[in-house]
Amino acid sequence: MDLKQKIAGLKQRIKLLEGAKDVKNVTKCGYLYKYRPFGGGYFSPNWSLRFFSLIGKSLLYYKSEQDTNLHPRARFELNDSFTIEIEGLKRGRYWTFSLIDTTGGSLLRLSTENKKDGEMWIAALKAAGNIDVEVLPPDSRWKSPRPPSIRGLQYRAGGGGSSAGSSQASASLHRKGSASETASESDMSEAEGTRAKERVKVRRKEGAEAKEAAARAADRPRTQMRVSFPIHKSRYSILSSERMTNQNHHGLLNLAAIILVVTNGRLIMENLLKYGFNVGNMGFWLAHPMRAVPLVYAWLALSLFGMAALLTERFAANGTLREREALIIHILNISTCMLGPCFIVINHRPDILVSIIFMLVVLTLCMKLISYAHVNYDLRGLRHAPPEAVAQLSPLLQQQLAVYPANLTLKNMAYFLTAPTLCYQTNYPRSSRRRKRWLVRRILEAVVCVALLAILIEQYIMPAAFNSLEPLKGLEVGRVLERVLKLSIPVLYFWLVMFYMFFHLWMNILGELLRFGDREFYRDWWNARNIEEYWRLWNMPVHQWFVRHVYFPCLHLTKSREASVFVVFALSAVFHELVIGVPMNLLRGWAFWGIMSQLPLIPLTKWMNKYLKNEQAGNIVFWLVFCIFGQPLCILLYVHDYLLTKQSVTAAVTAVVTKVATNATTGADEL
Repeated sequence: MDLKQKIAGLKQRIKLLEGAKDVKNVTKCGYLYKYRPFGGGYFSPNWSLRFFSLIGKSLLYYKSEQDTNLHPRARFELNDSFTIEIEGLKRGRYWTFSLIDTTGGSLLRLSTENKKDGEMWIAALKAAGNIDVEVLPPDSRWKSPRPPSIRGLQYRAGGGGSSAGSSQASASLHRKGSASETASESDMSEAEGTRAKERVKVRRKEGAEAKEAAARAADRPRTQMRVSFPIHKSRYSILSSERMTNQNHHGLLNLAAIILVVTNGRLIMENLLKYGFNVGNMGFWLAHPMRAVPLVYAWLALSLFGMAALLTERFAANGTLREREALIIHILNISTCMLGPCFIVINHRPDILVSIIFMLVVLTLCMKLISYAHVNYDLRGLRHAPPEAVAQLSPLLQQQLAVYPANLTLKNMAYFLTAPTLCYQTNYPRSSRRRKRWLVRRILEAVVCVALLAILIEQYIMPAAFNSLEPLKGLEVGRVLERVLKLSIPVLYFWLVMFYMFFHLWMNILGELLRFGDREFYRDWWNARNIEEYWRLWNMPVHQWFVRHVYFPCLHLTKSREASVFVVFALSAVFHELVIGVPMNLLRGWAFWGIMSQLPLIPLTKWMNKYLKNEQAGNIVFWLVFCIFGQPLCILLYVHDYLLTKQSVTAAVTAVVTKVATNATTGADEL
């Protein structure tokens, strides 16, 4: 590959950077070491290699150069209130500097492998935000572990070289199309450089003198301390709030980890001694494989509903069908897609696990078809809108409108039905390539997670649920509460592993295979301050679908936020009941009322955060109500009703068989 092809490839990747409209907007990019003050552990260093990009006054960083077409991990808007503190060369190799905010806190602590590359970055940051540069004396610099080596790191966009070499190569390439980079990477004027060198010499001399004085004080024998020397001064206790946040608590974290390991180890030993190794011996989930044969045929037939939706939209786009007729066809198509599989599951009674997966696929398909019909209906309306109204639309919406109706193709429909999203649009952001090694790692992690889920279900959850039948029959409140608490920990572990396996691994694997660019399948729901915030954060595809196709249409009709939220929760509750109740043949409403009962908790958690002046209160209520008590209790109710129904059916069948046998015996005696 010649130099021109390398330059073209590099420019193509830079264009994918968020916010970069042109190659000229990118001032500088390359790999830097980023210090993580709380990231170091037993298996991870404090320094991590990250790809940084300076776009105008915005400093962005990514995990690697291949992730620049995704959202950045962080963005910093540079201005003259920031300061760059230069720590200088460390270990004779690493050039370290920090970006300090107005409060004196360190936003970023960065390091390069050579002084020249570090000075180029400092000059670029200084020019971008008019930032002051300060050189720290040696005695006041940070003390941290040595950054890991990056010898042999290949900068893929540039074709080779180390981090420093890649930054220099990218700088030379950008210099041809950007006057701002030429200014940012030009050397300081001779006068300014002289003054800076003098200041550095003075501070180094002062630092050396202070360091020598500190060394002399440290080497001074303790016998020289007089008895009358004062030893008390104004200080706070280490565990007080004034010093808590700045204190190192790694020892307590180690103790908490040890307690967690020992406690769970004891529970594992107790479970093995009581039940033995129970995985694969219960036959509760796949006891009747042949009953799943109708579901296989139904699964293959689901693609016909997508074809029906595509043909309907094509006829509506060319005017063959009127809007009312297209709406009726879509309603019939989606209703058949939902009710037909429910009828098959209820009548053929496949195994629970297969039925739940099948119902999830059916529900996902129905939600996709609703979005497909709704979006294309809106685009048809915009296509016939006046040009003045279209000109006022956002550029993104105008891009979607420009594609319609060319998007009504089988390829576009197939991609939407397989993509990890529920919301349709004419085109999606795409990643540049498929990462094969990354895919292999995620698939192996998914296999491990599936094994963990099987162990948690058969070894811990089901035995505890089966042993709860007697307390539930007798309505013994104390024993029921004890069963719920015993079930809460394995259910919580199951839920967390299931979340990681499905939303992080499976959705990312699917997105990587389809090169789907938007990988924000969840947000930091574990920090939710109230119940409403949790539902907005934990399942982004479903949340976006409800906001787009349920909440805002209801808000447009009712003009009431409360009524729209109620409709969203009611529809979500119906979906949960279908996914759980239909496979178990138990439409008792436990899942429905479990979702609807969270509506009063929304104002309660908001009130607690407001009047207690502590946002952690709502988060604690969320964990307690949703994970510690809510899910285990719902599981107990469903297992209880399912086993009672199964026992009653078995007893009825046994009675019928006994009666038939008795009648046959009586008839034989009479003959």
